[in-house]
Amino acid sequence: GESFDPFGKATVRFGGALQSTGGAARGVDAVDLQVRRKDANHVAAGLRSVISGGYDNSAPGSQATVSGGILNRALGKGVVIGGGGGNVATHEYSGVAAGTYNESLGDAAFVGGGKLNKIESSYGTIAGGFQNELNDQFSTIAGGRQNRILSGGGRTVIGGGEQNVAQGFRGTVAGGFRNQLVGENGAIGGGLSNRVVGVGAVVGGGRSNAGQGNYSGVAAGYHNRAAGAYGFVAGGRNNVAGEDSLAAGTFANAAHPGSFVWADRHGQEFSTTRSNQFLIRARSGVGINTDSPAGSLHVKGTTVLEGQLDARGTIAVSQTAQARQIVADSGVSVATARSSAGVHLD
Repeated sequence: GESFDPFGKATVRFGGALQSTGGAARGVDAVDLQVRRKDANHVAAGLRSVISGGYDNSAPGSQATVSGGILNRALGKGVVIGGGGGNVATHEYSGVAAGTYNESLGDAAFVGGGKLNKIESSYGTIAGGFQNELNDQFSTIAGGRQNRILSGGGRTVIGGGEQNVAQGFRGTVAGGFRNQLVGENGAIGGGLSNRVVGVGAVVGGGRSNAGQGNYSGVAAGYHNRAAGAYGFVAGGRNNVAGEDSLAAGTFANAAHPGSFVWADRHGQEFSTTRSNQFLIRARSGVGINTDSPAGSLHVKGTTVLEGQLDARGTIAVSQTAQARQIVADSGVSVATARSSAGVHLD
């Protein structure tokens, strides 16, 4: 067929290829404008493939495109590599936008940039970062360093951070360092060395916290565990929440179902002994309507006790107050006092 060379560097073959000189044969209707290559096979060899520039790029895939850069390889059908160096896209309609030594090895997988990122599953995305790896479908790593989505972690997102690992289906790790997500539909907001195992469990942040029970949660803090289903640790350190339980403070252990334990800053564990308990350890007292409790429990204001009062000790009556008659449920008078000596109940 006819040909011409308007710039002295390219040849047009009608019904054939537009190409620079040198190298192996190009594909039908291919465009190859590279002017430098070390390997004769680094050409636009695929049907209707395109190499717009750069050098030592290759596009053996049908309808594949390399816009520029160096040593990029567009191996699959419809693959696109924007530029950069040493990038590879192998499967249909996959791509790498830029960066160096990135690999897009799944159908319709995409690496935006960065360095040494690798996708080995279909429909995945790594936006950028360094040495991130994605191994299950429909998942995304936005960036960061050495984050991994493993097989079994389909439809999962890692936002960033470093050395985070996700394997739970539809899970989310927003960021942080060395967090691990295993449970399906679980989430880790950030922090350090946190772990989610239970289905739908959440750890908001902190360090060395664990969401072990299904739909359990740890808001933050250090070394807390939501061990039972629907258990929750509000914060603090070294707390444990069992099934349908809540723990907060320090060394609070709501070990039994349906319990709530609050423990002050003390070095010993404070634990439930049976289900449905509400335990408080507050060495400086519990105040209701007062910020200065004068005893273990200080209630300011009208107090209603409905039911039996079991007093094992002395009821002290202030000298400035007038004691009223104490009446049992049966209506029988127990005692009346106006002194500070106390009312003694057997």
